[in-house]
Amino acid sequence: MEKLIFIVIGGIAGAISRFYLSNFVNLHQFFGMKIGTIAVNLIGSFAIGIVWGLIENRSFDPRLKLLITTGFLGCFTTFSTFSLETLQYFNAGEIGKAFANVAISTICGIALVFLGYFIAKYFTK
Repeated sequence: MEKLIFIVIGGIAGAISRFYLSNFVNLHQFFGMKIGTIAVNLIGSFAIGIVWGLIENRSFDPRLKLLITTGFLGCFTTFSTFSLETLQYFNAGEIGKAFANVAISTICGIALVFLGYFIAKYFTK
């Protein structure tokens, strides 16, 4: 039960952070696209790479790990909203934007996880 409390606390903070950051970023459009979801997913990808690079192979309180990764970052990033926005672009006939959303989110997201991980590993040698 204690682990669940840590996940819930992190989740609340992550969901609120996603809401405000995504809405703030969506005040500005880039190439006619609202990129709030892309922004939070890329930031979250980079952050989880850093966190994992810092805690891997180290003694780390498992409750804090759950709070940060499963709770905060799990609720901060959002695959379902990304998927819905991609569908909405397709339905609106904006195929280029749909593919751009998928490409930016997946390719850059994975690259940022790697980058964050290797940065953390480099600075914790």
